[in-house]
Amino acid sequence: MAITTRSEYGLRALVVLAEQLDDELTSAKELARTEQIPVKYLEQILAELKRAHLVSSQAGARGGYRLSRPARDITVGEVVRVLDGSQAPMGCTTPASGQAPAEGNLRVLWQRLHRAINGVLDGTTLEQLTFRPTLVDQAGADEAGSGESATRSRPDGGVYQI
Repeated sequence: MAITTRSEYGLRALVVLAEQLDDELTSAKELARTEQIPVKYLEQILAELKRAHLVSSQAGARGGYRLSRPARDITVGEVVRVLDGSQAPMGCTTPASGQAPAEGNLRVLWQRLHRAINGVLDGTTLEQLTFRPTLVDQAGADEAGSGESATRSRPDGGVYQI
């Protein structure tokens, strides 16, 4: 399992787009400058996100990019799968015939890890990433058991907790 710079850069650009007004456009050059991402690399990432209908673009001097859907409807998991593919911790998480007993037990572990990773990625939206996180101490709040979770204020005054 690896989240590549491709996904990180794509997510960073999408978070910037999620923070803009619905009709506002942001150029690839501006996104690259703001997030300190090589513009040519970002343009390739944005083209892939456009093919996946996560962003739309408008050409011209005042052109740029915007999200194709509301930020609350786009998950980190969807973005990562578009840019990096599956996040399975091992190449194969389905049982093979004639496998050794220990291999089957490890496969169950990899399947659980795969579900946990996808649960976190699919349970986090771009909207939740648009606000600066504040770490709070809540024992057992996260699945890893570190006791830390991130909270973000919502525009309506509520709080997101991831």
